[in-house]
Amino acid sequence: RIFYSATNAPTVGYGPGIALQTGNSSSPGSPQTRVVIAGVAESVTASSERTALVITTPASAGSGSQTERFRITSNGRVGIGATNPNVDGLEIRLAAPVLRFQESTTGGDKRLDLGVTSGGQAYIGANQSAQSIEFQTTGSPRMTIGSGGNVANGEDSYITSCPSCAVNMVLAQGGDG
Repeated sequence: RIFYSATNAPTVGYGPGIALQTGNSSSPGSPQTRVVIAGVAESVTASSERTALVITTPASAGSGSQTERFRITSNGRVGIGATNPNVDGLEIRLAAPVLRFQESTTGGDKRLDLGVTSGGQAYIGANQSAQSIEFQTTGSPRMTIGSGGNVANGEDSYITSCPSCAVNMVLAQGGDG
């Protein structure tokens, strides 16, 4: 069990933390900090203190300065690369972020990526060997995009050539859209 108690008045900013260090091969007596897990006071009043949990790593190889990589705020928001997450849930703020769901029992080559390129283009991708993307409602396929880019409506055959099919598919479905 690790316990730390500070006797001074709390202030906004980084508080005590746990530093994970390793030896430096060129200077074995000089450990380098690899990861810091710390509490951060987000706001302090006379009657309360709101704190976040933060994980930092070195800004670059051999750097002595730390960069915040992960934060859980006092209101439960989670940020990766976001020091002040603005959404309820998870916010990933990186140069070209990707959220990957990868299946691991059949060799790990089945995956779905949700991302944004460094140029700002959002994408949904099944970027591996000949996989399709299937859109479902109530557990049944409603639209499939095959690995070659062809589209199938529900369980029908792929549409290979039909300039007006996008309109026809919407009109044929009817219902609540």
